[in-house]
Amino acid sequence: GNHVKKGIKEGDVIVKVNDQDIKTPEDLKQVIKTKKIGEEISLLIFREDVYKTMRVTLAETPRE
Repeated sequence: GNHVKKGIKEGDVIVKVNDQDIKTPEDLKQVIKTKKIGEEISLLIFREDVYKTMRVTLAETPRE
């Protein structure tokens, strides 16, 4: 599947993806599933009492 990794830190809360509200991990999965690997998306995250916007590129989930 697709995943977002770069720039995300443990404890970050993803609030929006491309202006779509994210309320649960399932919401995030559903939105990410509709995107393509290599597609750039905009994230609004909440980190240490501060909202931050970042642009990230979707990568393929590494196989473990």
